[in-house]
Amino acid sequence: LGLVASTGGFTVLYLSGRSRRERAVLLPLIGLGLVASAAIGVLVSGSTVLGLVALFVLTVVSSVILLGFGAGPPGGLFFMLVAGVSIRLTAPKSLDGVGLGGGEVIVLSAVGAAIAYAIILLPLLLPSTRARDFESFQSRDLFRFDLSGDTRVILIRLTVASAIAVLVSLPLGV
Repeated sequence: LGLVASTGGFTVLYLSGRSRRERAVLLPLIGLGLVASAAIGVLVSGSTVLGLVALFVLTVVSSVILLGFGAGPPGGLFFMLVAGVSIRLTAPKSLDGVGLGGGEVIVLSAVGAAIAYAIILLPLLLPSTRARDFESFQSRDLFRFDLSGDTRVILIRLTVASAIAVLVSLPLGV
């Protein structure tokens, strides 16, 4: 169950180059996205085809959003991974799943995201950390949505690779 909760913990990996104040504002959105990915995985866990389509859509949509806003690594990877784990854990045993309860997986993912968020914020209790962070916060550009240049090329490659992965996985029943 701790491993299931750790899927929400991936929240801490995002926006690492940003100030804690920026992360305090934006990481709840990342955490919600990861929990939503778990919920989508639970919803489609009864069908291999729906699961593959959901993984493809989640990978592309999360990558567009995260690349567009310059969130940096790890991009859409963990959104897809959380959904995939949720599919496997909640799929019926007839589909080689584990058969865990969907609500349990979603709640544990949310708990992991909340703990990760608290870990990011705790250092702000120290005055020296707040002062350094404030200076960093003032000198940063605000997030802007931009899919130009290399970002667009990365997105196209990612979309094509994801589509190929789905097409290869479907006949294998993976």
